[in-house]
Amino acid sequence: RLSSLWMVETTLGNKRLKIEGLTRELTKSHFSKDERANEFRRRFVAHFLRYAQAHAKTTPEDFAALEAEKDNILSAMDVAFGLTDWSSVMRLMKAINLDGVHGLLTMHGYWDEAIQRGAQAVAAAYADQNETSIAVFAGNIAIIRQNRGEYDEAKQAYSQAVAAFRKLGNETNVAVGLHLLAVLAQNQGKVEEARRLYDESLEIKKRLGDQSGIAITLHNLAVLAQAQGESEEARRLYNESLEIKKRLGNQSGIAITLGQLGSLAEQEGDRAEAARLLREALSIFERLKSPNAEIVRRMLARLEDESS
Repeated sequence: RLSSLWMVETTLGNKRLKIEGLTRELTKSHFSKDERANEFRRRFVAHFLRYAQAHAKTTPEDFAALEAEKDNILSAMDVAFGLTDWSSVMRLMKAINLDGVHGLLTMHGYWDEAIQRGAQAVAAAYADQNETSIAVFAGNIAIIRQNRGEYDEAKQAYSQAVAAFRKLGNETNVAVGLHLLAVLAQNQGKVEEARRLYDESLEIKKRLGDQSGIAITLHNLAVLAQAQGESEEARRLYNESLEIKKRLGNQSGIAITLGQLGSLAEQEGDRAEAARLLREALSIFERLKSPNAEIVRRMLARLEDESS
């Protein structure tokens, strides 16, 4: 009957009701004067928090369930924020956008909302004096900003995350954050800044004995040196990274570094050495069924064409 009077709308198949337009505004106006309002608000938040957490997995069914209630879940974040219920704000954000990469908002292209809601979660974490959550949510925003090419904003978010990790004394994540800041600087062509940040990250990783992290940062420093025409320094860093990866048995990492060494040999005009290294990399990628195998095949084919 309410639907026939246009006071509510129904979804396809009349399975759900939506409060829209004037009805919604009149309800909100009345609600603001109701002495039970805060109790209803808390129940609203609790209901949609349970719902969001029940569908926090990255399956098509869970994404569809979250999509159906996206507006209510985001409204629940606003209501929780208004109630200074900082824990619920953060838990709702974690449920709907997971790690900032694989959640509904990011995967379904709601990037503006992911950034806006991420900032809301950061504000809640600050109010709750939760340094871990500040770092996590700021880092998630940085990833989205970087993927959108918004490098200055990404830098600001990464820096915020690194500062929070420093305050927590979490050196492992400080090193990761510095490495990501270095990648960002490298993508912007800020060579000296990138090198400084990589070096700072590397120093922490060496102090912690993080061999895998050391190998990754050495490889990136080598890429930076290669791009600057510093062939000998690049080769030294690649080989140092390669030795660590071999000790760790990191087959994918070994193949990636072999591929870069092949690229370096080609740059120096040593086609035979380049082909040898690329074939070695290709053999590993094929064994791993990696999509990188096709990239290396094309590089080898180009080398062979130019040689003939």
